[in-house]
Amino acid sequence: MSKAFKKPDLNATRVKVKRSMLDPFRTYLKFIKKYPEYSKYTQKDCTALFKKLNGLLWQTAINHRDGVELPENTGTIFIGSCKSLKKRENINYGKSIKYNTTVTNTNLMTDGYVGKIFYTNYKEKYTFKYRQFWSFKGTRDFKRALGIEYLENWKRYKVVDGTKNITQQFNKKKRIEYLRGVAEKNLESYNDFDI
Repeated sequence: MSKAFKKPDLNATRVKVKRSMLDPFRTYLKFIKKYPEYSKYTQKDCTALFKKLNGLLWQTAINHRDGVELPENTGTIFIGSCKSLKKRENINYGKSIKYNTTVTNTNLMTDGYVGKIFYTNYKEKYTFKYRQFWSFKGTRDFKRALGIEYLENWKRYKVVDGTKNITQQFNKKKRIEYLRGVAEKNLESYNDFDI
């Protein structure tokens, strides 16, 4: 028997996390200083261009299984499938309020897997300083497009263990590729008559 749903208080106090963002004007000035040939474009033009570029990057990450490598060797973005490890209920608040009972999302269409956006700069280990402090947060458009695409093609993406560090999984893949290369070299030089 399902329990009665307690509607959340929409007028309760909220804690808003302060986010730090780049100053668009200073970023524009640094860009013009680095590339003076683009000084004929305004800040508005450059912002529109950067948004278009970022849109193409995340669309490529969604459409290709191996993801996309970011410019200037700053990392790789890819989509991974993880088994849902949530201990708490994944409540669908809209339906719960409508039916006055707790309704949960169970990911039945994706066999219990959830799509996650991964950013890693492991391969670019020695190319820039303080790489371990970099982070990535997908834009709202990126997350929404992934949510729609993931329901249709969830088997396309790599299965990633949600409890392990992504570095360990890269190491495992590199080791498998190395062993495969060694095996191919051994097969090329193999001679049945050489004892």
